[in-house]
Amino acid sequence: MPAEVLAGIEGEPWWPPLAALVHTPPYDLALTGDGGVPVDRFATITVPTLLLGGAESPLWFQGAVAAIAAAVPDARCQLVDGQTHEVAPRGARAGARCQSRFLTAFGAGRLAPPGPVCFPLLSTI
Repeated sequence: MPAEVLAGIEGEPWWPPLAALVHTPPYDLALTGDGGVPVDRFATITVPTLLLGGAESPLWFQGAVAAIAAAVPDARCQLVDGQTHEVAPRGARAGARCQSRFLTAFGAGRLAPPGPVCFPLLSTI
């Protein structure tokens, strides 16, 4: 990374809290093992599950969300348009709508079709 780019980043207000976490990646890596999705563990989830992901997230991130959705027996997956793995205020509203629809369908006993369903959610906010 060029020095001038790093200097600009270091001047951002979010940099000090992020720099304070620099010691944590070894712990993160120890917890995540080989970085693969533990599908056998996710397959034991026995309740309807909603997974939200960002449609603008890196493909590896979207792939992990889809792999989890495929592993959980009664999962639904929605990718929120215009969002990455960080949720901006606009994305929070779209995510809340997804959750509301999911919980309404769950309460009404209408969680069809069974099995994993992953589709982009086009935000209209």
